[in-house]
Amino acid sequence: MELSAIAGSQSLSFGLVTRAKIVLMSAEGLSNRDIAAKIDYSTQSVALWWRRYRERGIAGLHDELRPGRPRTIVDEQVAELIQKTLQSKPRGRIHCSVRSLAKETALSAPTVQRILKAFGLQPPIPSWPKPKDYVNTFPRNNTGFTSFQRVGASLYST
Repeated sequence: MELSAIAGSQSLSFGLVTRAKIVLMSAEGLSNRDIAAKIDYSTQSVALWWRRYRERGIAGLHDELRPGRPRTIVDEQVAELIQKTLQSKPRGRIHCSVRSLAKETALSAPTVQRILKAFGLQPPIPSWPKPKDYVNTFPRNNTGFTSFQRVGASLYST
């Protein structure tokens, strides 16, 4: 992608778009102070991003890895959890839960929940027929309300 496309993008991150705008304004000859005032950045930040662009090109506008706590869960553990969620059936139970998956994989329940959510998964659920929707179990009257709602409403009326 070229800088003008990045600067006009609405799907890329706000930071990357702003950095592309900084580079474009710098290339037009605006001073760091003027650019900083226009985009509400410090002059040091404007100078940093202009320098990174000159040194590395568009790749320099992307965020670098930041220090933080290292990962304690390896990819194999994540793969094992996903495999168990998708392919295994629980032993001696009707359905699986986050806690049972956590116990089987030696991970904490919140960790299992985060991983499943990140992959858009949920533990296997039972396959027996689910009960009907509660509202649909009551016949409708001519007002469009269920008979249960109408009776409940009349209890609280004066």
